Amino acid sequence: DREIDVSRGDVLSGAALLVRREQLLNLSGFDPNIFMYWEDNDICRRITDSGLELLLADTVSMRHMRGASSAPAPGAIYMRRWHQAWSRFYVFKKFGVAADPDWWVARFSRKGMLADMVGAKARAERYRGSLDGALAFHRGETALQHQGLS
Repeated sequence: DREIDVSRGDVLSGAALLVRREQLLNLSGFDPNIFMYWEDNDICRRITDSGLELLLADTVSMRHMRGASSAPAPGAIYMRRWHQAWSRFYVFKKFGVAADPDWWVARFSRKGMLADMVGAKARAERYRGSLDGALAFHRGETALQHQGLS
């Protein structure tokens, strides 16, 4: 029984996010529209909107093995970036955060074209995934439709 120093946070990483089950159920659990990425931002926002605080245990550390749960596969970078972009726009819209879609589309397009021009294949795939995810959101496609789940 040692004391743990804590501070308040605005958003905590889902890699090591602990929430009481009852509180999560009171918030209706995870948003079923989010296939992956940004679910931690969504949960944290709903927790704080409900009047609860987010606490960060400053002296506790965890090691997150990023990408260790699945082997590298063709198209994985594209898929990851597609969902990151789609989920970003979904969460922004859900909570009324301003996001200029034209700016994001121009940014991803420009970066993708530059990567193609210099032959940076993995980088081009990454930006193409971001661009396609952003465009899909703005066309009204859902993340679950993209995965063939609805």
